Amino acid sequence: MKIIDPSISQAFAKGLAVFSGKTQFQKIQRGKFAMVSSEINDADVSYIDQWFAGHLGGGQEIVEIGGDRYTRVYAGGTVTETNKDDVMAFLKKSLLAAGAKTRFDKEYLHIDGEWIYQYSPKELDEITGMITGKEIITYKNTPVFVHYFIISRVLE
Repeated sequence: MKIIDPSISQAFAKGLAVFSGKTQFQKIQRGKFAMVSSEINDADVSYIDQWFAGHLGGGQEIVEIGGDRYTRVYAGGTVTETNKDDVMAFLKKSLLAAGAKTRFDKEYLHIDGEWIYQYSPKELDEITGMITGKEIITYKNTPVFVHYFIISRVLE
């Protein structure tokens, strides 16, 4: 199995900290599509996350560190009539608690009362190095948030 450089995972985790409360979200236009964006640009990491806000949608994270670029594309979101604000608050809490343990190639589980967050990478493709997987939040044993994703290196 190919192992992905831990610095890339750490760069994605740094970007997640931005999503989880360390930046202001910006409304953007990507062609004719209205989206929301968060980003960081510092000495060692450039990261951007753009997504469709709402219950279901998708988006893309792009990270660059040391000249290497990766992207994570995802689809899904809040899937029930559960209060979206509560779901997003628990997602952000889970991501901050996870630090560098999520959004790449390792399993992660966070439980807080009746809330459960689980990140499950499913496959690492030996030829391309792409990772597929799913993250899910359940509340009272009912799925309330699901993202399916693919992580890939960007080569030009």
